[in-house]
Amino acid sequence: MGFVRAKLGNIHFYSCYAPPSLTFDEFTDFLDRLVKDAKEHFPVAIAGDFNVWAVDWGSKETNPRGRALLEAMSCLDVVLLNSGVKPTYTRGEKSSIVDLTFVGGSLGRGNSSWRVTDVYNHSDHRLIFWEVSSDRKSTGPALKKMNTLGWRTSMFDPELFRAALDDGLIGEGSAMQKAENVMRRVVKACDVTMPRKRSTNRLPPMY
Repeated sequence: MGFVRAKLGNIHFYSCYAPPSLTFDEFTDFLDRLVKDAKEHFPVAIAGDFNVWAVDWGSKETNPRGRALLEAMSCLDVVLLNSGVKPTYTRGEKSSIVDLTFVGGSLGRGNSSWRVTDVYNHSDHRLIFWEVSSDRKSTGPALKKMNTLGWRTSMFDPELFRAALDDGLIGEGSAMQKAENVMRRVVKACDVTMPRKRSTNRLPPMY
């Protein structure tokens, strides 16, 4: 388990593996070490078998490890390249998307191509091909930017949230003003209920 880092050209590549046997604490410790190291290098390409599920990359549901990975990646200036259309792992009738690719925002905005291939490689995991050009003109669809704002949802207290949200009337005004008032109350209730996420400044691979 863990990750290795190598620099090719001006890009820092991370190859990661988190086996499903890891406890949740072991998994989050791995993510903490990965994020700490990635913060020291730019630009980055982080890829590997994370054994996580999240609707963000095409899974039917989001599990605790998936939420932890999303929270960890939100601390970095990265975008998710997975399209969620094609599984990266298949065994018999079962398939899933557990092999993920995150790249620095500057790389994601470039002219790049990412796809899950059908090349046979004697493995249940399909080969993933990512090609990036030095041409900054983007021709592909918008990528999924990891939100850098939010809260640690693992510490969510529904009763406290409900009490904080119910404290006060919506008030008068136009529909837009009422909507803005509701959003301010939601943000305030989230701040009362959960701590904020951590924030930070900021050869094609085949695996």
